[in-house]
Amino acid sequence: MPHRSATNERSPNNEYYTLLTGATGLLGRYLLKDLLLAGVRVAVIARNSKRQSAAQRVSDICSFWETELGRELPRPVCVTGDVRFEDLGLSEVDKKWIAANCNSCLHNAAILDFRNAPADQEPWVTNLQGTKNVVDFCNRSQIKHFHHVSTAYVCGNRLGTIREDELDCNQEFRNDYERSKFEAEKYVHQAAGFDSKTTYRPAVITADSQNGYTTTYHGLHLYLRLMSLLVPQVEPDENGVRQTKIRLPMSGDERRNVVTVDWVSSVMTRLYTTPAALGGTYHVSPDEKLTPRQVIEACYKYFNSAGVEFCGSSQSKGQELGEFEKNFLTNVGIYNSYDRCDPLFDNRNMKRFAADISCPVIDQTTIHRFLRFGEQDRWGKRKNQPVPSLFQVTNHLQSLRDYATAYKSSLPNGDLLNGSYQLGFDIVGLGGGQWHYDGKTDRVKRGLPRGRGASIVRMTSDSLQKILNLDESQNGSAPIGFYENLLVDYVDADLHL
Repeated sequence: MPHRSATNERSPNNEYYTLLTGATGLLGRYLLKDLLLAGVRVAVIARNSKRQSAAQRVSDICSFWETELGRELPRPVCVTGDVRFEDLGLSEVDKKWIAANCNSCLHNAAILDFRNAPADQEPWVTNLQGTKNVVDFCNRSQIKHFHHVSTAYVCGNRLGTIREDELDCNQEFRNDYERSKFEAEKYVHQAAGFDSKTTYRPAVITADSQNGYTTTYHGLHLYLRLMSLLVPQVEPDENGVRQTKIRLPMSGDERRNVVTVDWVSSVMTRLYTTPAALGGTYHVSPDEKLTPRQVIEACYKYFNSAGVEFCGSSQSKGQELGEFEKNFLTNVGIYNSYDRCDPLFDNRNMKRFAADISCPVIDQTTIHRFLRFGEQDRWGKRKNQPVPSLFQVTNHLQSLRDYATAYKSSLPNGDLLNGSYQLGFDIVGLGGGQWHYDGKTDRVKRGLPRGRGASIVRMTSDSLQKILNLDESQNGSAPIGFYENLLVDYVDADLHL
């Protein structure tokens, strides 16, 4: 007989869904992948784009990961919405579904915008008002566990050691990004109505340590992009070396807290899925810092160039800038306020639960990997084609109902639990998704079932398509035993993909 789960509590790690915001961003798509691999049931809120629906955008992210991993993934439930609006711009149907099925929210949506702006513009609209909207919606939906992705730079311009239990220390801020994230974190800390509130503060996030993959070119990648575009324009000298004269107002040995997105996501997923970690604040920061000198020397090697001079704070005052120097310094001016050393982000809380997840060192090999990916990606201008799916389970929900009712009729009456019988369908892979047959209403609904009387059929979308083709070959008159024998192989079976 299929296995049944007896839990009905809204605890953080059970059969309820996690509502994830910001899944289409760089960190968000890694969190989506890692949460799904960890067995977390995920519901994604995403916006429609000009070219694609929210559901198609999320499906393409899952397809990307399936290609990378060489295996199919569970597909999250996707709802269309926008954190910038009250009630997240959700339909009444979606609001009711979330209230009934989600017990946790992982709020990751944010915008990296350093411009100073009024409160009705970015970054305030997404970072602060968006966070308020998500918190307030979660309270109305009785979501009990709130996870907030902040930033280590809510510390503003403080130096020295920054503890994880510190927030408001009368610090000043270098830009409205830092200030908006600080105000958002403060709002979350003050919010009532949650059983737990967990805060993640990543340092500067950069590309994947293993393959250089990224979808955004801020921070370190802005410097790498400029080097890639500007250095090749300089003619090599008689020794084949490109002389790229730049005088930088720093020593070159300033510490930079830079972390790779794959590591950040792995650490956050560990913290998220560890019940004892609930309610903490965690600096997701490296032990080994990156310096500007290391970046420059890696670029020297990659481009066969030379000529950067670290001038300390003097930076050649009164000297005329060369053309290469002018182009470079003008484009990186937005980061001038970060020229001095970073603080030390104490991360003892994080290490209590994730010390065994080794933080990748960003060395010359890693930086070369970042450069190669950026060049192949044309620094964000490469167009990725949507992944088409000729088979969509949503077009065959009536067949799922037929299978579920046929399987139900084959069970002894004692297994039906007074009509509470539910059969879930976790169809992984392209065109898949998560649904369940509700015996009380005789309908197929979104999401996997929970509680007593719930069993789950797990199969790939390819397997289901083969089942549907077999059904058609029976001319629609297959006996009940056909469905019973067909489904029993998949109920609660482990996927070997």
